[in-house]
Amino acid sequence: MRRIWRMRWLVAGVLLLALAAMAGILLLRSGQEPATTLTSSEVSERVLGQYGGEIVRLDRLSDSYRLTLETERGIYELLLGSGGETRSIRRLEAYELPGTGGDPGETPGGAPEQPGGETPSLPLTEQEAIKVALGQVFGKVEDVELRSAGGERYYLIEIETPQGREADIQVHAITGTVMSVTWDDDEDER
Repeated sequence: MRRIWRMRWLVAGVLLLALAAMAGILLLRSGQEPATTLTSSEVSERVLGQYGGEIVRLDRLSDSYRLTLETERGIYELLLGSGGETRSIRRLEAYELPGTGGDPGETPGGAPEQPGGETPSLPLTEQEAIKVALGQVFGKVEDVELRSAGGERYYLIEIETPQGREADIQVHAITGTVMSVTWDDDEDER
């Protein structure tokens, strides 16, 4: 009887170990770190560090933050994810800067607005996107393009490896996450 119980415990332990290993593999394959939720003060610190000015209002929503920021260029409404990633920036009021004539098409960081008052909100520079892509695929950067699809903006970065393989990496222009990695070899096989 003891032997049967030992076997059951052994089988249960092996199954638990296998499930834990599968969960770990799935987490590694996703290529994403678990989302970190920032506090209101951490969000404020990030926004002020990036844009300066003064935060007039900050509201915590279910999965994001909405805040009103006043800078020397105007008043803006920002929507940020719970991890602090910028989702959108909208100018509410523009101020004319003395001696510049003001530019109504600029965000606090100086990026031009999109039609309809929405800004492109690109906290990721081309160089930062390249760094993210090179973290996924080692090689020489052949080409970088900023593209849009389905309302999402991303960098498409082409990298050639030392072995002569080519990869196209899509890096989200706002969050900096890798959206996809496509190898030219994979496309040739289809």
